[in-house]
Formats: sequence, C-alpha cells, structure tokens
Amino acid sequence: MQTLWQDLRYGVRMLMKNPGFTTIVILTLALGIGANTAIFSVVNAVLLNPFAYPEAERIMFLSSSRLSEPNSSSAISYPNFLDWQQQQTTFSHLAAARLRVFNLTGVAEPIQVKTAIISPEAFPLLSVAPQIGRVFTAQDNQLNAARTVVLSHAFWQQQFAGEAKVVGRQLLLDDQAYTVIGVMPPRFKFWAGEVWVPFGLFADEDFAKDRSGMVTINALGRLKPGVTLEQARAEFNVIAARLAAQ
Repeated sequence: MQTLWQDLRYGVRMLMKNPGFTTIVILTLALGIGANTAIFSVVNAVLLNPFAYPEAERIMFLSSSRLSEPNSSSAISYPNFLDWQQQQTTFSHLAAARLRVFNLTGVAEPIQVKTAIISPEAFPLLSVAPQIGRVFTAQDNQLNAARTVVLSHAFWQQQFAGEAKVVGRQLLLDDQAYTVIGVMPPRFKFWAGEVWVPFGLFADEDFAKDRSGMVTINALGRLKPGVTLEQARAEFNVIAARLAAQ
C-alpha cells in the first residue's frame, strides 16, 4: 500500500506538470468509460437480462404497406385496427398504442407526462400482471366510461412516494380527472408510457376516426400457438384486400 501511494503521488505530480497531456488523458478515460458503460447497458438489457415476456417470440408488430411499394412499412389507422380485430383468427390478442404527452396538474409542480393510449388487450398480450390493483377491461375502453389510468412503477414512486393505497386516487391529465386502478411492476415498460389510459376514451377524436392513414397508430399482436408468421401474413393480405374493396 505504501508503494502504491508513492506511485499515485508521483503520477499526480507528473500530470500536474503537463496540463495539456493531462486533459487528453482525462478526456480519453471519460470517453472510454462512457462508451463501455453504454455498451454494457445494451448488452445487459438485451442479452444478459432481457425482460421475460412469456413466449416473446410470438409477439409481432403489425404495419401496413402501399400496394405500389410492397416492402414499405408504416403505421395503421384505428378503424383498420378495429376491423383487423374483428376479422382475424391467427392472433390471440391484438393491441393498439399511441403516445401522447399530457399535462399533469393539481400537484405541487405541474409536469408533462408521457402517456401511452392503449387498448386493454395490451396487458394480456404481454402476459404481465399488475403489482397493485388491476388493468383495463372492455368496460374501461368505452367512449363514455369513467376515466381510468394505470401507473408505471417509477411514476408511482415519484408522484405517490410508493403509497400502498394508491388505487382510487385521482390524477388531473389535461384537466380531466382519471382514477388510478393499478400499478405495473418495476421492469414493465410499454410504448414509452409513464402512465397508460384506455384507447376507447378517445374514440371520437380525429386520430381514432381517420381511415386515410394520415393520422396513425401502432399495433402489435400475439400469434396463437401453432400459427406461423406466414399464415398470419396470408390471412391479413385477405383482410386488407377485403377492406380495400369496401
């Protein structure tokens, strides 16, 4: 230890004598540590410690393509999504999602909250149960239903200090009162949402009524057991042709 301490003091004296070289050393170390931290974060999240959605290989993103560009990929309209839900047989669940930033008021300091507007099927599709309370039902997904909200674990900690009796509390999002019905586990993340609200509450807004594709949403589904991706594609091609004809 005495030798190490002597070496450290010697190294510091030499660095102080050469400030330009010292700056380069510090920048090099900072860049190296930063790059290694970033790489490890990705490897840790994706390879070493991925989120274990049950049978995640059957979870698929759905998109549309133009007839003139078969390999193109874009988001979809909500009316098309509703038709897909009614007519398809290859997925056990289909879910819609759209990100919106809401203003949270009625708190000490108003903030903007990343809010994912989702259909109730998202939670059973991902097969993740809430840590507290419940998630959305078909009744919550109606235009005139009571406004409900599910919180991320981080948001629950930040805004409610992890209060155990948070279910039943209210949030003011864009001046509308939403009742908290559930809190998701710490590692659950979906569509960048800090909180989640039901899609059906917004069914009369332009983005939910437009079929032209100018206002778009995103969709994902869980393939039924035994169904291949090719079978799903074939079925959705038939549905798309039917909708185009109509």
